[in-house]
Formats: sequence, C-alpha cells, structure tokens
Amino acid sequence: MHALVKEVIAAAPPMPPQFEPFFEPIINLLCSKMMMQLIRVVLCRVAKRSRYASDGLLHRVLYLVGMGLNEQIRQQSFDFIGCAEKALIFDMMRSLVGKTEVEPHADLLGYLIEVVPVIFFYFREILKWPLEGIALSINNFVIVARL
Repeated sequence: MHALVKEVIAAAPPMPPQFEPFFEPIINLLCSKMMMQLIRVVLCRVAKRSRYASDGLLHRVLYLVGMGLNEQIRQQSFDFIGCAEKALIFDMMRSLVGKTEVEPHADLLGYLIEVVPVIFFYFREILKWPLEGIALSINNFVIVARL
C-alpha cells in the first residue's frame, strides 16, 4: 500500500512593522518571565489534554513564539531564544509533535521547531553577515510534511 503524501505549507507569523521609539519597550514583554510562564502553562495543559486548553490558546501561543523569533531576527540584542530555552519552551513544543491535540496546528508547530536551530546557530555562531539575508530565507521557509 502506498501512503498518502501531502505537502503542508506553514503560515509563519509575518515580520511586524517596527514600533515607534516610544513604544519599543513593549517588545520586551515577549521575554518576560510572566510571558514564558504563560506559554509553559498553555503548552503543559495541551500536553495533558486539560479541559482548560483549546485550539485557540495553542495557536496564540505558537504565534507568540513565532513573533518572538521574528524579533530575535530583527534585533541582535533581543534574546527570545535564550529566555525560551531557560523556560524549556522548545522542549515542550518538541514533545507535542505527533500528538492528536496539536493536529490542527501541526504545520505551524513543525515550522517553529525547524526554524529555531537555524536562528540559534546564526546568533550563536555566525554573526558575520547581514541579518536581512537570514530573515528573508526564514520568512520564505517551507515545511514539507508527510501526512
């Protein structure tokens, strides 16, 4: 028997416009301990099939993670990946792969899991070429998943 092969293209969060200088500190909310705790709680509830978790909450959390990664690309001083690693966010996301609870958002989850090492490697090892090139390649990133 032949398995069905279906391509899934992740709808990654777009790069948002920059804030005016007065409002730029708002971005730091993405790295706050409270935001990391909220993300952890939602991911934990989804993993445990809690009745207090929903598809909408999971989608919002994954979208916020994507927004944090976009800001990481835009600003070298912004350390969303470091904060998320300390809070074990990416480990929790990896543990959700393949679970039926995340099936509606599997493509976004897969995209985020695939793109984190690319951004991490770029910011930790090869901070020598311009950021625009990596941002362009990440925003055009396509995930091909077998369903």
